[in-house]
Amino acid sequence: MITAPFNFVPLSEKVFFPPWAESVSHDIPFKDGESGVIDITITAKSPIFIRDHEKPEEFCQYNGEYYIPSTSIKGMVRNIFEILTFSRIKTKNKKFSYRDFNELIYKNKLLDNSNNIHMGWLKKEGSEWIIEDLGKSTNGSNRIKYEDIPIENINNIKNMQLSEKKYALTKFENPELEDGFLVFTGKTSDKKTREFLFPKSKNTNIRYRLKEDSFVVETFKEAYSIGTINENKLWKNVFSKRLREGKNIPIFFLTNNGEIESFGLSMLYKFPYKYAVHEGIGEHVEDLEKIDMAEALFGYSKQIKEENVSLKGRVHFSHCAANKPKIFNRTIKKILSSPRAGYYPLYTENGNSYNQKFKISGWKKYPVHENADLTNDEGNDMVMTSFKPLDIGSEFIGKIRFHNLKKVELGALLYTLSLSSFSDELFYSIGMAKPFGLGKIKVNCVIDKKIDIKGLVLAFEETINSWLKEEKIADALKVTPQFKELIAMMREKDDEALQYGDGKEESFKYYKKVKDNGQKREKYSVGMNLNFSNFTVENLESSYRKREKQILEDKKKQEEAKKILESLPNNKKLKNEIEHFIVAHTGLSYLSMQDLNNYLIANYSGVSTDIVDEFEMLCDSEKFKSIEELLTQRAKGIILDVDKAKLYLKLQEYNKDN
Repeated sequence: MITAPFNFVPLSEKVFFPPWAESVSHDIPFKDGESGVIDITITAKSPIFIRDHEKPEEFCQYNGEYYIPSTSIKGMVRNIFEILTFSRIKTKNKKFSYRDFNELIYKNKLLDNSNNIHMGWLKKEGSEWIIEDLGKSTNGSNRIKYEDIPIENINNIKNMQLSEKKYALTKFENPELEDGFLVFTGKTSDKKTREFLFPKSKNTNIRYRLKEDSFVVETFKEAYSIGTINENKLWKNVFSKRLREGKNIPIFFLTNNGEIESFGLSMLYKFPYKYAVHEGIGEHVEDLEKIDMAEALFGYSKQIKEENVSLKGRVHFSHCAANKPKIFNRTIKKILSSPRAGYYPLYTENGNSYNQKFKISGWKKYPVHENADLTNDEGNDMVMTSFKPLDIGSEFIGKIRFHNLKKVELGALLYTLSLSSFSDELFYSIGMAKPFGLGKIKVNCVIDKKIDIKGLVLAFEETINSWLKEEKIADALKVTPQFKELIAMMREKDDEALQYGDGKEESFKYYKKVKDNGQKREKYSVGMNLNFSNFTVENLESSYRKREKQILEDKKKQEEAKKILESLPNNKKLKNEIEHFIVAHTGLSYLSMQDLNNYLIANYSGVSTDIVDEFEMLCDSEKFKSIEELLTQRAKGIILDVDKAKLYLKLQEYNKDN
């Protein structure tokens, strides 16, 4: 089995196009149309992190208030909704690239074909990328030995391994020599003796003009991760500025029938696979004018009969504001990288190279970990991502508004939102660092009591099951590979099975070995004993009713807390109860409230050793453990009014006993 922290829900053979999709309207209601609000509560079951756009290390926030953006919630829900309703997978039509000296096509096109690889100057003019053909680098005729390069720091350049570091020694320019311009590429050993010498421009040279959104340019950008956090360092540190300024960038390229076939930043560059992604998704790329169930619900913008047509979604998500944020007490540093989507042993169903006819693996998902890996990775800070998550128990509340949904659509939405309620072992996942087990959440929903939850979900199940039987795919949703793999990945699993590599060697070496050995990815559910007997409409309805009851109980407690808090002017009584508790349960009479606060938030500066020791002994007390979390929240200034009341009542009880 290939180990990785992600796996795939396989593509469905066919796509379900609901017969009512073309009748969807915001203005004309369906006869069975439903409109209303779903209250949603998200509870973190592992530390959770959603990146803030302005402060990337911080959890997403506005005016100091934490929240999960609506786009994150919508993305999570839509992904699962697509799978459950047999909608299309949404992918960009692009080609991935690779560098594999043992692969036959790569050898034929580049490794053994160096005499036909062209050198060129690339620059940008408006929305066009211009490539000037400088001719072929035949038999290495356009290379120059280090000892023949007449620049002062050539020995320092010779010793550098990475091309971007070589450019740093020439002020990021290609030095001009008598016969052309010096062009640097990286080296894999100390045996390298030469660098490229590109000819100077001539008016008679052929110039190719490519639109920025052309397939060739988009493939180049994909190969070098341009515009992503994994952007190629040479491009990011050296050439991106040149492109913006309209200056020349040295490239290598191949032609086919007088057109640019592909290009890259070194002679043996990342070469595009033969097939684009859309050629590996079967029926999911057919009948694009038709509307699938996810598009009908969440909206779309597409071409239908050569016209641009769009429809706003009928489901709207609010941000989910932190109701009970739990502060994680430190910054985590992780290397957030993985095999790229061109790595076919994982990303294709049949394990073949993209140079052969293939089928993509499906919807990529990060399975839920049993425990989050919160250790800091070791290595160069340049490749680290630092972030400050919120802790387990953080709670977020928001709303989902729906308008004019057919019963089957609302049933599908409720089913999507309720999967984690079928078992204590099932969780959703959201946010960053999912490869390390962060972002494990439970979702609870409440909807108007008048809504017939059972009837809605049955309508969805009957519609999908009927279609599955008609298309001779399966007898029911719950026996399809899609449902099986989705639920398997929502269930907790031992973390060792979800790591990059095998833990014995560097990840890139492990994945290279996997590829060389022809290993294939297994279905995630292999070896799992999955039981779907609890997945009944009765249990789903029961979970909603329990949540309604819990909300009523919480409101009652809040009302009681409000009455208690009204008798605590300026929190003086609460402070007195805390101080009484400290004196009663420790052997030191001079302990202060500030001493306690400093201890609870691990700020020992200025606190004497005997005070720390006294609190360490106090920690062993069962009574202290029962109020420690509330005291810590108060010390950090994040305690809610209802929790202040709980703390006050518990302290009163303990202090009376003493």
